[in-house]
Amino acid sequence: PFSPREEAMLSTYFETINDLLSSFGPVRDCSRNNGGCTRNFKCVSDRQVDSSGCVCPEELRPMKDGSGCYDHSKGIDCSDGFNGGCEQLCLQQTLPLPHDATSSTIFMFCGCVEEFKLAPDGKSCLMLSDVCEGPKCLKPDSKFNNTLFGEMLHGYNNRTQHVNQGQVFQMTFRENNFIKDFPQLADGLSVIPLPVEEQCRGVLSEPLPDLQLLTGDVRYDEAMGYPMVQQWRVRSNLYRVKLSTITLSAGFTDVLKILTKESSREELLSFIQHYGSHYVAEALYGSELTCVIHFPSKKVQQQLWLQYQKETTELGSKKELKSMPFITYLSGLLTAQMLSDDQLISGVEIRCEEKGRCPSTCHLCRRPGKEQLSPTPVLLEINRVVPLYTLIQDNGTKEAFKSALMSSYWCSGKGDVIDDWCRCDLSAFDASGLPNCSPLPQPVLRLSPAVEPSSTVVSLEWVDVQPAIGTKVSDYILQHKKVDEYTDTDLYTGK
Repeated sequence: PFSPREEAMLSTYFETINDLLSSFGPVRDCSRNNGGCTRNFKCVSDRQVDSSGCVCPEELRPMKDGSGCYDHSKGIDCSDGFNGGCEQLCLQQTLPLPHDATSSTIFMFCGCVEEFKLAPDGKSCLMLSDVCEGPKCLKPDSKFNNTLFGEMLHGYNNRTQHVNQGQVFQMTFRENNFIKDFPQLADGLSVIPLPVEEQCRGVLSEPLPDLQLLTGDVRYDEAMGYPMVQQWRVRSNLYRVKLSTITLSAGFTDVLKILTKESSREELLSFIQHYGSHYVAEALYGSELTCVIHFPSKKVQQQLWLQYQKETTELGSKKELKSMPFITYLSGLLTAQMLSDDQLISGVEIRCEEKGRCPSTCHLCRRPGKEQLSPTPVLLEINRVVPLYTLIQDNGTKEAFKSALMSSYWCSGKGDVIDDWCRCDLSAFDASGLPNCSPLPQPVLRLSPAVEPSSTVVSLEWVDVQPAIGTKVSDYILQHKKVDEYTDTDLYTGK
């Protein structure tokens, strides 16, 4: 026999799950001590699905550690595992909500210890003794995140080839680290100007077939040849930058303390997303002008090159030839084409991209009205990177980090690398029931750039890249020939 309460429960009809939960009575007693809810959580006595009875005020969300509620659009989260992105202190302040005086929000912001002050970026700290007067001092209103060669102090994602936001090394200015014409450098940076003979050098590549135009619906003229491309590059204002000494930033150090060999892959991937997989140990800075010249055909490129050599050498000596680069000659022809009907230059396009600013001392890249005597060098090339796991002391944590790093490289972060293949998670399967944590890219079929088509031979190149672990490229050349004897054993029958 059932008790009266059990019989009442079995005979009662509930329209919703919340009706069922309400039958158990209030989840909390909100009449005393806010029902046990901490800080600015609001107590709700009604039982609800996935609710402990402590909820955030409207438009607020819980902090990562669940200790309070904050407005994610107006502040940082000190409990996010990265110290809110603050270099030193992450401070919290409880403020009333403007639209509801009975509720409050936790406002979080960065701060600094004694003898430091907050930098303009709102996250880093400057030593008060570093703030001085004179041309060699940092300007008080200068943006700290635009510090010269500042990328060297941040993490680097070796897969995406991008510098990450997370700061790995501490940015201090205690030493008198200066180079000519530039403001004070961060401690630990070694900056070496490249020799004069390596500055302001123009490099013209060999003409190559335009691979972008060898796929799909290709229009080809056997007499004219493939469409061609050439690249012209000028680098100047070059500096080799190295990390001579390293001091870990406070935020990075705090995160390393949290990570253990038991850390989940998701936690480690979050770390990699914020800080990257490596740090930059050596890089090349400067300015760079890169131009890509598109020719409609090989014949046009050859004729223009011969014409350029003939006309420039007729100006005088070989020195004259060097003083007028090929791209300058082509630019002059393109400008003159507007006033004439030069068919040879028709179809030639020049597209240029500039990184940094060309110094006024380099005649190959300077443009009227845009010269700068000492422009700020920008990151051009990363020469050496070091894995972040080398900064981890515990061997178990280091191996866990390596495993997560391999997963992010080859398995989209949704599986584990086993030997030379990915073992996908159960959640990484598509609708057909097949694993998709390491999807294969589409293969590419194009005309072979090495062998141009003729009336008897068409060479195709099949590029199939399989990214499981490492890369595999296979090329197939299909040759079509006239067959007189149908008993030819070399003839492919399709079977």
